[in-house]
Amino acid sequence: MRNLIFLFIIPFLSFSQEKINLTGLILDAESSEKLSFASVSLLSNIDDKIIDGSISDIDGIFKIININENNFRLRIEYIGYDPNIINFTDLNKKKIIKINDNVFTDIGVFYLNKSSQKLDEIELVDEKPLMVQGIDKKIFNVGQDITSSGGTAAELMERLPSVEVDMDGNLSLRGSDRVRLFVDGKPSLLTSSELLETIPAAMIESIELITNPSAKYSPEGMAGIINVILKKNKKIGLNGNLNSSFSYPYRTNFTSLINRRTKKSNIFVSYTLLDQFSSYIVERKKETYFENDTFNLIQDRWGEENEFSHTFKSGFDLNPNETLNITLQGKYNIFNSDEPDTIFYDETTFSDQIIYYRITNTKSERNNWNIDLNFNKKWKNSLKMDGLLDISENINNRSDIFYDQLILNTNDSITQISTNRKNNQIESRIDFIFGDEEIFKLEFGIGYRFREMNQNIFLDSTEINGINQAILVDNSNLFNHFNFQDIILSSYLTFSKKITPWSMMIGIRPEQAYVQSFLIDDDSNYKSNYFKIYPSLFLNYSLDEYSSVQSSYTRRVNRPKFWNLNPFPSYSDPYTLRMGNPFLKPEFVNSYEIGYQKFKRGSTFTTSIYVKDIKDVQQRFVSVDSNNVTTISWQNLNDKIDIGFEIMVSKKFFNSINFMISSNIYYSKIDASNLTSEFNNSFFGMRSNYNLSWKKKNHKIQLSGFVSPAANTTQGRLMTMYSSDLAYSKSILNDKGKFIFRVSDIFNTRFFGYRGIASNFDESVIYDRLSRFFSLSFNYNFGDQNKQNKKSKKYIPRNGSNNNGNYF
Repeated sequence: MRNLIFLFIIPFLSFSQEKINLTGLILDAESSEKLSFASVSLLSNIDDKIIDGSISDIDGIFKIININENNFRLRIEYIGYDPNIINFTDLNKKKIIKINDNVFTDIGVFYLNKSSQKLDEIELVDEKPLMVQGIDKKIFNVGQDITSSGGTAAELMERLPSVEVDMDGNLSLRGSDRVRLFVDGKPSLLTSSELLETIPAAMIESIELITNPSAKYSPEGMAGIINVILKKNKKIGLNGNLNSSFSYPYRTNFTSLINRRTKKSNIFVSYTLLDQFSSYIVERKKETYFENDTFNLIQDRWGEENEFSHTFKSGFDLNPNETLNITLQGKYNIFNSDEPDTIFYDETTFSDQIIYYRITNTKSERNNWNIDLNFNKKWKNSLKMDGLLDISENINNRSDIFYDQLILNTNDSITQISTNRKNNQIESRIDFIFGDEEIFKLEFGIGYRFREMNQNIFLDSTEINGINQAILVDNSNLFNHFNFQDIILSSYLTFSKKITPWSMMIGIRPEQAYVQSFLIDDDSNYKSNYFKIYPSLFLNYSLDEYSSVQSSYTRRVNRPKFWNLNPFPSYSDPYTLRMGNPFLKPEFVNSYEIGYQKFKRGSTFTTSIYVKDIKDVQQRFVSVDSNNVTTISWQNLNDKIDIGFEIMVSKKFFNSINFMISSNIYYSKIDASNLTSEFNNSFFGMRSNYNLSWKKKNHKIQLSGFVSPAANTTQGRLMTMYSSDLAYSKSILNDKGKFIFRVSDIFNTRFFGYRGIASNFDESVIYDRLSRFFSLSFNYNFGDQNKQNKKSKKYIPRNGSNNNGNYF
């Protein structure tokens, strides 16, 4: 115990020794561009050992704190540049500056020269690293992934470690579909499938995976948050980007982004056109067992999806001075789809057989818009304020016409169902940040969110064509008008501190939720109001300048979704009804994670073990009645434990080959004794991704893919799924243009298979969606591409201090 206490007080005792803090700036010797993510090592002149180290931030600034040595050398390294080694023996002559009320010794500006080796011997690649690890998230710079060129955001998501996209475009993270999807840090009213199908991959700059979000973030999403960062040009002058792609079978994408930036303002506008075709085939067999009979059902289903959308986005940034930034932007999207679908039914019992077709024509019209106001303000005392006001609306009108044609009977029927849905959301928050994460940082804020989802479903008519006449059935009493509202009031406080080699972040987030859903026409009202506190804790221990160990704990919530609450069933398939549960409760999770990361000269190794303890588990429940009708509903189970192991390895070879492989293996144990004894109590799952690329001069070849082995679920078993994509790109027009050829799902193996088993039924489903496309894309950058947004070679610290803090 005495040794354990001593271990924990070492960092605090070391604070009492006299130490210094160092800071400096790293620039390109030729262009004076700031060099981000350069490696800085502090070497002792006595024994040549590494004392400490750091990495320059996005502005080329590095900070090394709590240094005991006064006799050292500085080694600065950056890919494609000659290393620079500087000797220091007397720091008393250096400038002393203040950053965030902490004293730093300014050791100056350091210039690096590009490597003198011949360009045909070594290729100087100015690309962002594929992954950047933060204390609470992983950032994937997907802009360099050419295997998603010509595709949508959904196809890009599949290439990320531990991320899955099912055949309907729904997201899962680490085997759980309880994941929140953000765009530029803001949640959307659209479902993940609706949102991802309207964003082309060419518009995405990076994707953040936040598997254990801190108290600063909304606690919604048991598995975590996926944040999509869209591209935004930061260069001075008139700049733009055009991207077009054509695929076979038919798919056309076109995106354009134009901006005009000055030192104090920026105006930007973008337009996206998506015209896409897809098709699918579904084979389903089901046997339902009764005491004196067996019901056999064979379904063959085939259909098409024709989707067309326009997205317009425009806005402006104002920077009247160094301390204030205001951004106002708006987006408008129009989406139309036409989905013809045919199902063949063969129903057989011991005494009867019914064969018929159901022909469905579904048309959807959706438009959504949102307006964002963001502002950032900095003060000289290192206080910073961020504010957001977001207003959005989504309107979706859908019409389904069902034509049932019986083969052995003349009573055909036509039914039309109309669905009108309108969603509104208002979100606002204000955050205050004080300090610097290298020393200490305090963040606190308040937030407000209001959502309303209003859906009206009604059967227009049913026409039955008899032998001698057509009969029109009055369906005026068959309708559903469901309304959902929630208000979330939140606040949070986080504190970050670094005491080398330790760093920590602790936070707390109280939230009050007011939730109400009701059926308007029968006065049914369901309320759920609750107050909860969501804590978070992150610890990081740096083993050396290249590796560290992290551990974290957070508490999160998964609130029931709108469509999981609506009790009105969906009738698109007469033998498969989907309905919600208005009494569904939120599920709460305690999430624990410990991980190890190592980054060194083109190599990355990360691994983590995570545990999720879930209460009131929301689970899809399948039952089959005496008429062989399958009902899929949502129920709360007692609890569930998820244990997982995640690993990712990436390596750069010969300065031209990059390889990355990742895998997530998880184990789930569930207690469903409150509902049934037929659930599988425990099961394993796994998913692996790989990415291999070769680049030389203006050529690049990339191969990527995933494999998800067969795995059990609570009521069945999933079949193995795997797929591979291949792409080639060539830069032209002095690197302003690029041609990309891509083949998705090379071997045409991406399909979904499932088998469900219970005491009274046995069901198998194979869902094969068109996934192999041949795409040709062209990307072109125009305008003042070489002009950087920098005022001079002089650097002013980000805390807004006066000129005495400049580097020269």
